[in-house]
Amino acid sequence: MHTHRLKWAGMKKLIDKTPKHVKQFIKFGMVGMVSLVVNMVAYTLFTRVFAVYYVAADVLAYIVAIINSYALNRTFTFKSTHKKVAVQFTKYLTVYLVGMTLSATLLYIFVHYFAIYDLLAKILIVGIVMIWNFLASKFLIFDRDEGQDQHAENLDGIV
Repeated sequence: MHTHRLKWAGMKKLIDKTPKHVKQFIKFGMVGMVSLVVNMVAYTLFTRVFAVYYVAADVLAYIVAIINSYALNRTFTFKSTHKKVAVQFTKYLTVYLVGMTLSATLLYIFVHYFAIYDLLAKILIVGIVMIWNFLASKFLIFDRDEGQDQHAENLDGIV
């Protein structure tokens, strides 16, 4: 049992020394895995159960996954306390709509021009879209919003 505590203490030191952006990227990846499952389940239901055209099903599944990922990234990944949730979600939605457009376009190209099975194509596209989504979420939404909150709090102290 004592050895277990020593191992945990060593892991804790390693985690504590890990840069914030690396921790965020790891958490973002974890949220992404959950969102991938949500997206794939929704996509499979839309295409296989409800017979929705595959590109339209991709858009619908992506929207379901966006809502899931916003909630998890806001609370778990970036620990956002930004007070204007509707404004922040609108920014998030805009970033993810760009990602969705990229995803749907690549899906169409992979399936239509390269004859790649649609479910395999979706898996290949995830990495490309993930890089866009992380960088835009971090630098255009969460880090920026937290900076604005800090600035507003500093101004409140002056007034």
